[in-house]
Order: sequence, then structure tokens, then C-alpha cells
Amino acid sequence: MSNSKGHSIGRMRLGQAGQRVVALLAAVSLVACASPALKSTRVDIEVLQQTISDAPAQVPASDVGPVLLVDTARIRGQDILKARIAKAGAELALDARKSQRYPRISAEARSFVTYDRSGGLTTSNNVILGVDWDIAYTLLGLDKHAVEIAEKLIPVQYELTRRKALLTLLQAYAALSEMELSRQKAGLEADALACKAEALKAESALGNVSSAELSDLSVQLSAARSEASAIAAAMEIQEDKVLALAGLEGRGDTIDAGKPVYPALNFLPDPATDDGQMCFSASGNSQLEDLLVEAAVAQLDLAKKSRYTKLTAALPSFMSQTGGLSFQFLVGYVLPIIDQGDSIRLTEKARLELLRTILAAKENRQTFLGTYQDTRLKIASLKRDLAAAEPRVSAAAAALESLPEASRCGGKVALEEAKLARARAAFAMSMARAAAKLLCAPLQADPP
Repeated sequence: MSNSKGHSIGRMRLGQAGQRVVALLAAVSLVACASPALKSTRVDIEVLQQTISDAPAQVPASDVGPVLLVDTARIRGQDILKARIAKAGAELALDARKSQRYPRISAEARSFVTYDRSGGLTTSNNVILGVDWDIAYTLLGLDKHAVEIAEKLIPVQYELTRRKALLTLLQAYAALSEMELSRQKAGLEADALACKAEALKAESALGNVSSAELSDLSVQLSAARSEASAIAAAMEIQEDKVLALAGLEGRGDTIDAGKPVYPALNFLPDPATDDGQMCFSASGNSQLEDLLVEAAVAQLDLAKKSRYTKLTAALPSFMSQTGGLSFQFLVGYVLPIIDQGDSIRLTEKARLELLRTILAAKENRQTFLGTYQDTRLKIASLKRDLAAAEPRVSAAAAALESLPEASRCGGKVALEEAKLARARAAFAMSMARAAAKLLCAPLQADPP
């Protein structure tokens, strides 16, 4: 007996023991017939579940730098885990699409109750065996090209997502480091005001400074110290965010902010080109663009082939104790002549999707090249800042040596401010170089 969708269903009368045997065999056959890709995905999901369930290794709380943050994030970072979940979901969907090419056997146990006025109630049990087979895709191979593209597309999308996740982590660390540098700057401003206050106290004793001036300076000093405390409080929230992105939440670690981030990406090769187009090609973004457009073209081709392809199949069977096995194989081909434009709409939707994909690919390329150019310009500007910062440190150190003892307090603060400006420029340079590396490094160079 065939169903309305053209899939075949067979019936066979069995006893209760036979029903249990058939159900068990069906379950065993389904497990045994799992594809290697599905088995591999299942193992990946088990590892993923274990990673999410296990807490990070409990070690004494310590100061965590960017190297440890990146190393841990590559294993259990929040965004990395999300990317792994999305990859596993895409692999399951692809395997489900591929499995439709093969027959799938299912069993259903049924119990019938019949009432007859002469014989009363009678019951009978049987098992319905069904074969679910999308024979159109099997025989015609309509989606073969689309499946091949998807197999290439999934790992590329995953690797690019991992790169973005690492960049997000480093950007969060950079935001925390910027807050730390601002806190230090506010502290140095407070120190400078404190030095000035000490000098004014001596002048006030001589009657050269009014009490109002001292009071105003005290207010400024209190405001500077209050700003430093407020920044420190805000840093706690940002620190929790960075630890969570790295998968280190709950250990009680503190983050050593302001350290160079470029060494954390030593597992990636340095970008070998200063050309944006070559960077785009090497990074995998060009490959992603080509695959997305190719996938849209494949969908359009599938839509064109499917316009007049309505292939149905039935594999009915019935077994009885007296009649033996009745077996048929039916294939029908339906050519829709009047379908109210359904086939045309199917093709036109695929054409529109292809056009949208092409425009999106162009926009993504422009956005990438814009980001690349901004990064290069930022690096060039930071080189100038670094070149200017070093002479300022030397000048402040030389000036401190020549200052009298009464003015050395302010000179020391000026030297520390010059060093802080140099440290800020150096950190910004390290972050810009790290962003450029993540943007341009080849995908295959990033081990899992």
C-alpha cells in the first residue's frame, strides 16, 4: 500500500514476539547504517558537551595575560563553542539531506479490534513496515552539486567564525587595557595635583597663596582620585566579560591588562603581503565568497531542473500465511502542464536569491578592504606616535635630573606620564598588528 507522497509502505502480519524482533532489528539497522560523517559529528558533539559541562581547570588564582586568554579561548571560549555548535548543526542538516538518497525502513506496531454481531469482538496485531525513499533525488541526483558545495562551505565558515571570535576576545581585552591605562592616567593626574598641593602649602605658610586656592586644588585632587576609583570599579565588569569570553569564568583569576597581544597569536604566520586583495584571497574570505555564489547558482540550477520533475515511487508489499508475499515496484513521472505558475515562481525566487548573494558578496569584499585599509592606516599612525613617544620619555628623564629637589615631585610625575603615553601607543600598535594578522592569516594555518 503506497502513501499519498509516493513513498512506499509495506505491511506484514506478525505476532507480538515478531513485532519486538522487527522493532529491535530496525533500531539496530538504523544505528549500523549511520554514515561516517554522522558518526564523526556525534563524537564531536560528545566532546563539545563534555567541554561545556566541565568547569575550567581549578588552579590557584593568578594574573592572566593575553597568551593564556587566547589559548584557553581556542578550546572553551564562549564564541568558539557557539561556532562549534553551529558547525555540528550544519553537518547534521547536510547528512540529513544526503540520507534522503537512500531508503529508510521504519516499523509501526498496530492492534485492530473488530466487532461482529455473530462472532463478537476479535483482535488482531500486525506490524507495518515502511520504506521512505526520496527516489527522485536518488535517481536524478538533482542536489548533488549543492551538497558538494555545502561540504566545502561548512569548514570555511567555521574557521572564519573562529577568527572573529578570537578578535572579539582581543578587542574586549583591549577595552579593559584602555580602561587600565586611563585609570593610571587619572592616578598620575592626582599625583601631579598632590605635588602641586605640597608646593602651595609651603607658599601658603609664607602668605603667598590664599586658602581659596588651596581649597580649589583639594577639590580637583579629590575629583581625580574619584575618577580613578570609578574606572577601577568599571574594570571589574569588563574583566568578568573577558574571562567569560576566554572560558575562564569562575576561577577567580585577575587579568593582567595592558600586555602586548601580538605574541598571543604566535600560532598564526605573519601576514606576508601589504596588498588588500591578496589579504582577502589568503584569508579564506575570497573562498567563502566564491562558495556562496556557487551555492546560489546551484540552487538556481536545481530549481530549473525541478520545474518539470515530479518523480514518485512506491514499494508496496503484503505478506499473509496463505497468500505469500505480494511485491510491486511502481514509478510514476508527472509532467505538470497547468500549475498556476508554481514552477516559474520557484525558478524566479532562486534567481533573486542569486542576485542578492552576488550583491552581498560585493559589499562584503568592500567592507573587508575598508577594514584592511583602516588597519594599515592605524598602524602607520601608531608608528609615528611611537617614534614621538620615545624622545618625550628621554626629555622628561633629562629634565628630572636637572630639577631642584623642591620640583622633583612634579618632574617624576611628568616622566611617568611620558612613559604611560609610550605604553599606550605600544599597546595600540600590538593590538593593530594582531587585528591585521587575524584578518589576513591563511585559514589552514590555524590548528584546531
